Order: sequence, then structure tokens, then C-alpha cells
Amino acid sequence: MITYEQFINTLDNPHLTLEIAIVVGIALIIISVAQPSGIPILNIPLNLNRNRSIILAVIGCALILSGFSGLIVLSNSAPKFVVTDLHPDRVTALTNGTMVYIYAEAVDPDTNNKIQQSLYKLLFSKMPPLQYEFSYEGPSTNNSIIHIKGPEASSNCTFWVYPHYAGKNTILINVTDCPPGDMNAKSATAFRFLDIIMPSGH
Repeated sequence: MITYEQFINTLDNPHLTLEIAIVVGIALIIISVAQPSGIPILNIPLNLNRNRSIILAVIGCALILSGFSGLIVLSNSAPKFVVTDLHPDRVTALTNGTMVYIYAEAVDPDTNNKIQQSLYKLLFSKMPPLQYEFSYEGPSTNNSIIHIKGPEASSNCTFWVYPHYAGKNTILINVTDCPPGDMNAKSATAFRFLDIIMPSGH
């Protein structure tokens, strides 16, 4: 007999709760299919009408889908950067602007999990592409973060700098895996430092 404390501890374990939901869902589908003959193993006759059987089956399917989708979200890993390139990282800012090229590349560890990838495709059609967002902060922004570009699947960005940007600047590159339900998205941020110099004669 399960105690109240054990029941509460079960609810505090999201993985176990979702696994129980899947098991209960499967049981409800079996019950809905087994009627009206009942469940032979347990020798329990069931007298469910067709509508109640359909309701049980729908509830069972909903529990199974919720359980699997919840497990996917809980096991979601944050992306990891493999390249963050800033070209150049020291630049003289011209009056008409100087171009700085930013390139990033990240990988999603979840794409290497074949079971998770299969479940994701089954439930959500396909895994979404990583989303990149570029920002910067420096003397010209009073060290406040200013958005440059994104979030979007493109992992490169062209950043134009000017003399009033002169000083030590920080480029922030954020990548998000954007699974279903943005509140559960996992992200990673990389920082690159850009030294902007005033042109001679200023």
C-alpha cells in the first residue's frame, strides 16, 4: 500500500510521473479494447458501452502522448557552440562604417539521441532548426545590450561599426533549440570581444 508521503514524492519526480502517465494510458487502452469480455488475466468482467470505451481510449492516447512529449522536453539538452568567429576582432571604424563579420555554428546534442529523435519526429513531425540571435554592448550603448539580428536559422551576421563605437565591445551570440513550448527551450550564449579604434585624425 502506497503511503501519502510516497505519493507526494512520486509527484515531485517529473520523469516518474510522466512514465506513470504512459503506463496508465496503455492500461486504459487495453481496458477499452478488452471490453465487453473483460480482462481474462484478472478475471474482471467489464460492461462498458461503446461510448465509454471510446472515451477511455481517447484518455489513454492523450496520457501516452503527454507522457512522451513531456519526457522529450525534460530530457532536452542545451545546444553547444563549436565555432564563434569574429572577423576582424580589432578594427578601425571609418566615418561611413566598417563591416565586421560574425559567424557561429552550434550543434544540438539531442540530434545524436536516436530514440529521442524518433519520438520527436513521431510527435512533432521534425526537429526544429537551431535559432541564432546576435547582440552587442559597449561604450556607445552605456554597456546595455543592443539587439543586432535574429532569432533566425541563419548563423552569420554582418555588423557595421562607426567611430562613436570606439572602445571595448562585446558581441553576444545566443543559440536556442526551440522545442515545442518556448518556456522549455534550452539555449547557450557565446561572447566575443571586439576592439573598435577611432580612425587617425579624430
